[in-house]
Amino acid sequence: MEVEPEVRIVTKGDEIHEEYRIHGQLYMIKVKPARGPAYYLIDPEGKGQFRRSDFEPSVAPPQWVLKRW
Repeated sequence: MEVEPEVRIVTKGDEIHEEYRIHGQLYMIKVKPARGPAYYLIDPEGKGQFRRSDFEPSVAPPQWVLKRW
């Protein structure tokens, strides 16, 4: 049986927040500002500490030493 999240839409000033919950636990918030693109706040560990997902790089750049002197 697949569990679907509860979605609650909250308006805060000019922003729209979509709060996603499973079994009453808030795990993600989609923020739609009046200007600019939407972004997500995600709680990866379920501890109530949300991080903006688009700030974390998905690919780490290589860090090889090319030359030393």
